[in-house]
Amino acid sequence: MSLKGNCAVSRISQTQTSCRDRIIHTSYDTSRIGFYFLSDRDRQDLLIVAYSGLAIASQKPSSDARIQPIDMLIVSGEIIKGSGECYFENPYGGNKARIECDFQPDKGIRYSNYFMTDGQKPDIVEIPTG
Repeated sequence: MSLKGNCAVSRISQTQTSCRDRIIHTSYDTSRIGFYFLSDRDRQDLLIVAYSGLAIASQKPSSDARIQPIDMLIVSGEIIKGSGECYFENPYGGNKARIECDFQPDKGIRYSNYFMTDGQKPDIVEIPTG
């Protein structure tokens, strides 16, 4: 699904980067999910940061929120192992929903993203597998 809104924070280590007003949330038959944040490193270079974890490990602190453990980060195609979590609220409730991710690689710099949806229902795209 694709969500529109405001990317308030995109941080790599202590450096704040710009980010776009749309994120993508994926889920696969393998139970792996991902939150894809799009940032512009500079005017000609798109940086894609994906927080990925297994949905079966998620926790439900309330009826409209989940905490998703994250075990891998994918940065423009490079897989980085580590640990973190994404907190996300139900985007279908008609209200703005928060999506906040934080990840610490086993080696390297911390990644953080904070996104607030615009309150509109997500755009759903189903891609056939097999």
